[in-house]
Amino acid sequence: MSEQSENVFFRKPTFLINNTYKRIKESFFMGKSKEEKVIIVGVGDHLAGNLIGALNQLHSRKVADLAFTVDVNERAFFEGQDYLNGKPHKIRDGLQTLDEIFADERAKEFAVLLAHSNHLHVRDNVSLILDQYKKVLMEKPWAISSEGLGVLETVLKKYPSNIALLEYGLHMKSAGLLLLAGLLKESSFYFTEEGLMIPKNGLSLKGLSGILPDLVGEPRNVQVSYLEGEGKTGTFQHRGPSLYLRSMGGGVIQDLFAHSMTPILALQDWIGEVDPNFEEGDVRIAVANELEKMVYERHDVGELEIAESYAEINLITSEKIPIRVRLGKYTPKDSNDRKIIIQGTKGELIYDLSNPGACFRQGITRQEIVDVPKPSDTKYYSVIRAGLEIVRGNSPFKFDSNKVCLSAQELIFNILKKAYYSRERFVRYRAGTAPDNILK
Repeated sequence: MSEQSENVFFRKPTFLINNTYKRIKESFFMGKSKEEKVIIVGVGDHLAGNLIGALNQLHSRKVADLAFTVDVNERAFFEGQDYLNGKPHKIRDGLQTLDEIFADERAKEFAVLLAHSNHLHVRDNVSLILDQYKKVLMEKPWAISSEGLGVLETVLKKYPSNIALLEYGLHMKSAGLLLLAGLLKESSFYFTEEGLMIPKNGLSLKGLSGILPDLVGEPRNVQVSYLEGEGKTGTFQHRGPSLYLRSMGGGVIQDLFAHSMTPILALQDWIGEVDPNFEEGDVRIAVANELEKMVYERHDVGELEIAESYAEINLITSEKIPIRVRLGKYTPKDSNDRKIIIQGTKGELIYDLSNPGACFRQGITRQEIVDVPKPSDTKYYSVIRAGLEIVRGNSPFKFDSNKVCLSAQELIFNILKKAYYSRERFVRYRAGTAPDNILK
């Protein structure tokens, strides 16, 4: 899909009603327990693997419930997912706007979660906002071109309280890191709902909030790994082309950079800002032989259309803190390596992104600090919950989550631009190759 596919046909903007008074009125008369209705656009693997369980839990806590789903195809039957029983599904003609499909004025009060094809994210987001929808949640990539990102930034500037950019790595996996950095509001659901974060060794969540600088000392460097080589997660074999074709927003830089780097970008007051223009950074990329073979079997495309499956990226912050990032599929062999290491003058914080949680290491001494449980069926709960709170005007964060996501997306485009400037940077490797040996 070319950049032109993300062009937005601008209609004359309709007046978006200021709903501040209405929200206050609803809060006064109905209380905070009012259950949000959610429309999900897109019924692929993400619905089955992540969204259904999370929505079921949101419903059990009387926070939100699924109204209906929408996609260009029929909704598949997902074994064991009884929650979907009786929930309507609407088929979309490719030419129809979502408002035309919803065909219900009440839907404008619902939250709409965009979890469909990457190239439709910006177009449908803008269309919904112009049609007076006030709560739009967007999955990444939030844009697949610089042009689309510019459109999204313009819309967010005008309607900042109507859109929430969702990021699993930021809103769920790194909750413990945000806690230690003092970036979670103590009034938020992260604190008030039991079991989302578990302090270790007799510590308390409030006692852990904001201790990161004192714990680690002055930061010296940051190392980020998001490498997946285990089972289905470790390949693109079972994924759609939007994950591995460049023109559709594919590749590990688009897929994994935001997961791993949005929490680091949120720490800018401590480690310094990362230049989104990527002028001082460098990047090298590679593609797995197995991915290349699969693409040629499925698609009639040239090699320039195959997205990278491995990347090494070096950045430096405004405080001269170096950051090394490694992203990959098909490596390491039969395992995953997802973590953030922040080295400081007093020791290092190791934050696990596979089984989320933090520990502090000083010499041979290692202390567990906090765990963030990741139940397989409800691991996406915090992501949707955070998005809903943002569009309700009650962000759980002490930073602008949308701004962090936009910065990550801009950085991604500039990294990709540099990565593909020369084909000499593009090498191949066999699945299972150790990361240290891929770009030797």
